[in-house]
Amino acid sequence: MASQSFVSPATESSPFVHVDERALILCDGRSTVLFEQARRRWAAETLRVLLDEGRATRTQGDRTFGGFTDDDGVTLYAFAGSSLGVALRLPTGAAQSLRDALEA
Repeated sequence: MASQSFVSPATESSPFVHVDERALILCDGRSTVLFEQARRRWAAETLRVLLDEGRATRTQGDRTFGGFTDDDGVTLYAFAGSSLGVALRLPTGAAQSLRDALEA
């Protein structure tokens, strides 16, 4: 019978944004917010508004997603509940690529 326990050394993650067919994940290196597959379209719409209008904030259930643009790029923020949140800066081109990936 295989062991049910596992222990391994690990290091802290660097900040990242990940999207695939299952989820959008935003990590600032300390905290992570996940938007599951059912919220992909909602996240894509929020990002489209943000890129078109320069700012957006939308809430769905206990999740909030939004951000703003400036000359240096895009700031994204995401919250899960009232105590877990992340904020990340992306170049504008990367934010546009993220929107495209969410809409695919």
